[in-house]
Amino acid sequence: MRLSTLCTLVFAFACGLTPAQDALTDAKKALAAEDYAKALEILEGAYDDLKGDKVAMGLLAESALKAGRFGRAIEYSAKFADMDEENPQAHRLGALAFYWRAEEAKQEPGATPGKINGLYEESKGFNHHYLTLKAKDVEMWSVYGYTLYWLEEHEESAAAFGEAATLEPKNADHLNKGARAYRLAGKFDEAASTIGKLIAMDPDNGAFRKQKADVLWYKAEATKDAGAYGEAAAAYGRALLAKNLTSETANACTNVLWSIYGNSKEYDAAIGHLKAWAKAHPGDPSPHWWEGWYQRQKGDEAASLAAYTESWEASGQKWATGAVGVGEQHWRMAYPKDAKGQPDFGKPPTDIDKLYDAVTWFCKAQAVPWNWGTPAQQPIQKCLSIFLACATSGNLDAGARMLEKECLKVAPDNWNVLNNLGLYYRDLGGRMRDKKLCEKSLEYYVRASDLVVKDGAATNGAKCGVLNDTGVLFHFPQYQIKDMETGMKYYRRAATLEPESRANCIGWKDANENMGICMNALGKYEEAIPYLKRVLEQEPNRRVALRQLRTAENAIKDK
Repeated sequence: MRLSTLCTLVFAFACGLTPAQDALTDAKKALAAEDYAKALEILEGAYDDLKGDKVAMGLLAESALKAGRFGRAIEYSAKFADMDEENPQAHRLGALAFYWRAEEAKQEPGATPGKINGLYEESKGFNHHYLTLKAKDVEMWSVYGYTLYWLEEHEESAAAFGEAATLEPKNADHLNKGARAYRLAGKFDEAASTIGKLIAMDPDNGAFRKQKADVLWYKAEATKDAGAYGEAAAAYGRALLAKNLTSETANACTNVLWSIYGNSKEYDAAIGHLKAWAKAHPGDPSPHWWEGWYQRQKGDEAASLAAYTESWEASGQKWATGAVGVGEQHWRMAYPKDAKGQPDFGKPPTDIDKLYDAVTWFCKAQAVPWNWGTPAQQPIQKCLSIFLACATSGNLDAGARMLEKECLKVAPDNWNVLNNLGLYYRDLGGRMRDKKLCEKSLEYYVRASDLVVKDGAATNGAKCGVLNDTGVLFHFPQYQIKDMETGMKYYRRAATLEPESRANCIGWKDANENMGICMNALGKYEEAIPYLKRVLEQEPNRRVALRQLRTAENAIKDK
C-alpha cells in the first residue's frame, strides 16, 4: 500500500468517517431538500456498505417511496422489517409501498385483478401490524380504509375510516368514506348515522343532506319498503331546502324524487317538494322549471306553462332554459292530443297562434348570452322545426312571418333562416310573377350563400343546396331576375364542392345539371357534357340530364 493511501485511511479513521457514514449524511441532506431521487442514488451507490444497517435500510425504503420507485420501496421496506420486526416505521413504509404499487399497477396494461389485489393484501398486512404499534396515525388509518375498500371488505373499511374520523373529527372526508363503506356493506342505518355527523358539522350543506337521502334511497331500493321510499323522499326534500345548494345537487335530488313519485304518479307529492324548494330559494329559477316538467308529466299543460314562465321571471329574464321551457310548452299546446293525452305532432297543428308564441319564446332564449354547446342545440333550430311544420301543414305564410318578424331579430346571420326566407319569397314571387318579391328573395339568398360557405360547421351538402338555390333564383326566368351569368357563378361554386355523398346530395346534382343547362344555352356543348355526366353517374335515369346530354352530343355531331 502506498503511503498516501495509508495516510488518507488513517485520517478518515481519526476523524470517525467511513464511506457508509458519508453516504448516510449526504442522503439525509438530499431527503431534507426533498431531492428523493438523489437520496436514493446516493444510498444505492453505497448499498454494499449499508445493507446490514437497519437505519440505512429505512432510509432506502423512504427514499424509494418518495421518489415513486414503489417496487424498490417494497424490497427495502421488507428487508427493513426483517431486520427489525417491531419497528413501526418499517411496517408503515411497507404498507405505503405496497399500496402505491397497487395504485400504479392499475394503469399498467396486462395487470390482472389478482395481481393488484395481492399488492393490496400485502399493504393490509403491513398496515395492520403498524396500527397495533401506532394506533393514533390518522393517515395510516385512512390508507387502511382505502385498502380495505379496494379489497371490498367494506364493513372493515368503514371501521378504519371511523378510527380516522375519531382522531380527526373535523375532516369530512373520513366520514364521507366511512358512510360509503357502510352503504356498500349494506349497513344503511350506520351509513345514515355517519352522514348525520357530517350534517351536524355543516347543517347548511345541501350535498351532505343529499348524501343522507341517497343512503335512505339505497335502503329503500334494497328493501322495497314503501315507508323507506317515503323517508328517502322526505330527505331529498330537506336537501333542497339547504341554504348552500348547488344546481348539480338540486338536479340529482329532483331526478330521484321523480324515480320515487313518477312511477306511482304521485305528482302532487313531488310538486309539494318543488314548491317548498322555490320558497326557500326565491331567486332560483330551477324549482319552477322542474315544477313545469312535473306538471307536464301530470298532464296539466296550463300549470306547466305557468311554472315555466315563473322560472323565466325568477331569473330576472336571464335564464335561457326557462324561456325554452315556455316555448316548448306553447309548442305542445298547439297540437291535438293523442289517446294518452300527449301532443300528437304527427297531425297538423290546431293553434297557429300558439306556434307563434313558441317561436317568440325561443327567440327570447336565443337572445340571452348562453352556452348552447353546438349550433344544433340553439333555440333558433326549434324555430326552424316549427317553420317546417307550418310549411307542411298548409301554414307556410304564417311560418315565414315567424322567421321574418321574430327570428331575424335575434339571428340575423343565421344562414338557415335566411335560406328558408329566400326559398319562400322565391317561390311566392315566381308563382305571382312579382319581381319585388323575387328581389326580396335575392337579398335573403345572397346573404345565406355568403354565410354558409364561411360556416365551418355547415356540411358541404348544405352548402351545395344553398348555393344551387341561389343560382336558380338568378337563372330561371320565372323568378324575374334573369341573370344567368351570376346564377352560373353559384352553380359552379356548388359543383366544385365535394359533398359527403354525391348520390344523396340533391344540391350537388342539381348544381351540375343546371351548369349543363347553362352551357348548352350558351352553345358551349363540350363544357356541358362533363357536368351532365357527373349527374348521370349518380342518377343514370335522370330525365333532364339525359335530355340535356343528348342535346349537347347532337349539337357537337352537327357541327
